[in-house]
Amino acid sequence: MIQAIISRFVRFAFVMFGVSVVVFALLQLSPGDVATALLGPQASETAKEALREQLGLNQPVTLQYMIWLKNTLQGDFGTSLISRNAVLAEVVPRYLNSLLLAAAALFVAVGLGVVVGIVSAARQGGWFDRISMGLVQILGAMPPFWLGLVLVYIFALQYRIFPASGMTKAFGGGDAWDIANHLVLPALTAAAASAAVIVRMVRAVFVEVLTSDYIAVAIARGVGTRQLMMKHAMPNSLPHILNIVGLQLGYLIGGALFTEVVFAWPGIGQLLYQAILGRDVAVVQACVLFIAFSFVLINLAVDLVNEMLSRKLRHS
Repeated sequence: MIQAIISRFVRFAFVMFGVSVVVFALLQLSPGDVATALLGPQASETAKEALREQLGLNQPVTLQYMIWLKNTLQGDFGTSLISRNAVLAEVVPRYLNSLLLAAAALFVAVGLGVVVGIVSAARQGGWFDRISMGLVQILGAMPPFWLGLVLVYIFALQYRIFPASGMTKAFGGGDAWDIANHLVLPALTAAAASAAVIVRMVRAVFVEVLTSDYIAVAIARGVGTRQLMMKHAMPNSLPHILNIVGLQLGYLIGGALFTEVVFAWPGIGQLLYQAILGRDVAVVQACVLFIAFSFVLINLAVDLVNEMLSRKLRHS
């Protein structure tokens, strides 16, 4: 077990190193000039050159990367070119807001996805299975920005049940109830695609498990449907479900950009969008690294949990 943990942490380090190289290289190869974007096209070449020297953009690319990597490993992501604040101070609060949104969306997606997937598998070919799979296909095909606008129109503009944007009220808000009220529509929007994926995958896993020999033996012994699903099918399906949930959590942290933009949710996705528009290179790099780190770390945790579950199942 210790060897498996060390092996996965080594792979984690290599993956993050590769991500850092790709992020740095892509931003270096992207069209446009940072100095021109910051000073404007009317600025003189002397002013642009002075800014490039100040930012270290006139140094060799490999040297720029080594300096940036060294500072990043020390927790120094640089200074935002737009706000002039430390990048870490800009990114961390937004990242925590994205985690809140991702957790709420995952709660909805897992709760809906696992229940519907299990019931559909237990009643394979029945009316519930056919209707739920049809609705899942429609739900999974909806673009998040379109679904978000539809929910805003219905629940915020027409019936005024939930607020249309933001995380808190402009005046007098900020308590837990206010944040939860603002969280409902973004969480439903972000959860839709993930719920569709989880339903399909959970159903497929349970259908496969239910055709196993030990399930047939349990049925022959007269085991009831509920006990069959929860005590016999669930333990062997759990590693697959954890893999699905882990992938969807990583997606929700980094892939909720459209949801955050539509609802003006102050998360890392919205910050990344604004930084790309403003060509704020340091903020873009930090946002992508935070998202990639989360995704890889979640998958590492899921791998370790699955390893422990597999060992437990083998010895049981």
